[in-house]
Amino acid sequence: MASEERKHQVLLIAPQPFFLNRGTPINVRAMVEILAEAGYEIDLLAYPFGEEVELEGVRILRSPGIFGISSVPIGPSWQKIVLDVLMMPYVFWLGFRNRYSVVHGVEEGAWFAGALGLLRGVPYIFDMDSCVPEQLQQSKMPVPKILLSLVSGIEGFFLRRASSVLTVCTALTKKVNVIAPEASVAQIEDFPYEAAMVSDAQLVEKLRQEFGLEGRRVAVYTGNFESYQGIALLLEAFALACKELELHSMPVLLLVGGGELGSEIVQHYQLLAEELGVAPYVVFTGSRPASEMGSFMELADILLSPRSEGENTPLKLYSYMAASKPIVATKIESHTQVLDDSTAFLAAAEPRAFSVALRNAFDDSPDADLVRGELSRKAKELIDTKYNRGEFARRLNELYQSLL
Repeated sequence: MASEERKHQVLLIAPQPFFLNRGTPINVRAMVEILAEAGYEIDLLAYPFGEEVELEGVRILRSPGIFGISSVPIGPSWQKIVLDVLMMPYVFWLGFRNRYSVVHGVEEGAWFAGALGLLRGVPYIFDMDSCVPEQLQQSKMPVPKILLSLVSGIEGFFLRRASSVLTVCTALTKKVNVIAPEASVAQIEDFPYEAAMVSDAQLVEKLRQEFGLEGRRVAVYTGNFESYQGIALLLEAFALACKELELHSMPVLLLVGGGELGSEIVQHYQLLAEELGVAPYVVFTGSRPASEMGSFMELADILLSPRSEGENTPLKLYSYMAASKPIVATKIESHTQVLDDSTAFLAAAEPRAFSVALRNAFDDSPDADLVRGELSRKAKELIDTKYNRGEFARRLNELYQSLL
């Protein structure tokens, strides 16, 4: 049986840097590792840069590059458009050179997968990690309405003809049901990134000393500083909460990520913290290795996700839940399709409401301690029963078996 499964070749098209420690590349890595373990031979096509990794049973292929482009920002960009144009002919060269059993495309890579699948008569998976037209509409790029209409039409065309559509959350499943009501949808949520679940006691103590956290209560945010992440909202809410707290119990807000210290975006939020009068209580660490995330979460008293917009569930939320720490998050669909009031402190995505949630999370009364413990326990229970690697692997393998 194993030898038969090895005959199934899969082309997985991921127009992303690979590997890179952020949402979609992490999800892609999990998929190819699980499929390789199940006996599939995987060709993973990604951008011409990223961390070099070796994955058993996975051949990592890189599309052509162009001088001057060695990275892409999060979201749509002219760099991404150029790299996608260069990737497209390589997809067809691979598709006609090899006999793939399944073609699997992530985000706009699903368009390439769809075109190749229809031409070659093989099943293709439209992996909808996000809605491309919406991303373009919300981006900083000036996008004419006619181009948005064209992109929406292309996405709808390939969604309606896909052998299966893979989504990562309920919000995206609803979108697919509207755009392509007859589509076969497999909703497979993410799970905690394994590197973020490992904590090192010595490193925790070192970080505590490095950032002056001894004897302080600590609220930790991890992630990028893009506007949708709500860092401004968080700082404003923290400033409001600090006015209501006793000076001797003033917590520390630890912001992990956002790029290098000294970068424009980090300096922007450092200045905002100063303007709000909370700079002495806010620590910016800059970007840190993925291997340290578990240790940062371990030293936290509460974990924060202040997203102000969006529908996709952030990957870090699953790691937060696995950490068994109280979570304070905004009450938007991005969070509420996984969390509710029984698993987290939820608040409207505005500073005043979020500050109340912060104060409740920091309340040191015995009753509040019981509430924090119950929220953490129920969130961890969801990881143990629903959002874990075993469940992800089961659903992904079921999807592939249904196509073959």
